[in-house]
Amino acid sequence: MIIFLYGPDVYRREVKVRELLTINREKNRDADIKTFDLYENKDAWKEAREFLSQPSMFSDKKTVVVYGSGEADLKEWRELLKREVHTNDHIVIISDEKSPKKNFLFLLDSDIKASEYIELEGKKLEVFLKREAERIGILFDDESWKLFILHIESFPLRSAAGVRELEKCALFSKNKKIDPKGLSSIIQTSETKDVYGVARILISERKREKRMAILEQALISKVDPAHLFNTLVYVASGDGIERLAQLDIKIKSGNAEYEEALLEFVLN
Repeated sequence: MIIFLYGPDVYRREVKVRELLTINREKNRDADIKTFDLYENKDAWKEAREFLSQPSMFSDKKTVVVYGSGEADLKEWRELLKREVHTNDHIVIISDEKSPKKNFLFLLDSDIKASEYIELEGKKLEVFLKREAERIGILFDDESWKLFILHIESFPLRSAAGVRELEKCALFSKNKKIDPKGLSSIIQTSETKDVYGVARILISERKREKRMAILEQALISKVDPAHLFNTLVYVASGDGIERLAQLDIKIKSGNAEYEEALLEFVLN
C-alpha cells in the first residue's frame, strides 16, 4: 500500500505524515517503522529496499516513510514502488515537495491514495489559521486578526509561518485577547522573513562549509538562535526532523544552548 503526499506546503504534509504514523502505531503496535530521506541521500532507496525485503522478528507489518521519492530516478526503485502498491503487509508513505516526475506519474494512479498540499491563500488560509488559533487557544480582536492574516500572506511558507507566529502570540499574549498594538509588539516582520530564508537555505544546502558560513553570517546579523532553531523544525523533513528533535531534547534538558544546537545541526 502506498500513500502519496506531495506539494509545497511542508507543514501540512508533515502533520499528515505524523497523523498516519500515529494511526499505524495504534493499529499495529509491533510494526517496524523506518524513514528514508532521498533528498539527503539518493542511494537511501537501497536501504529502503533492504528493509522491506528482510523478515521482521516481531511483525510482518512494516511502515516506510520516504522523502523525495523521485530523487532516485532508477528503474529498480520505480519497480519496487509499483510492487508495493499491491502489498498488504507494507505501508509506504511518500512525502514529496513537488508533483511527481514523468517516470513517477504512476504515483497518481487510482490504486494509490494521493493528496496534494498546495500553499494556502485567501479564505482557505484564513480558515486554516482560525482553526489553529482555536487549537492553540488564542483570541484576536477583528482588526488584529485582519492584520495577522496580511502578515502571514507575505510568507512563502504560509502554513508553517502562520502556526509558528500563532505559537509566538500564545507565549506573549498571556491569555488576553490580542489587539493591534499587542500584535505589533509580538511579530517582527523583517526578522521573521529573514529567518525563514536562512532556514530554507540551511536545509537545502548540501555542503557543510557553506552551511557553516550561512549560520555564522545569520548569528552575526543578530538573528535570534531560538527563532532560527524553531523555524528549522518547521522547514525540515525526514532525517533532519529526527536530528532536530534530539537537539531539542538536549536544549530542554539544559545540555546545550540554541547556538550550540544549531552548530551541531549544520556540522552533521
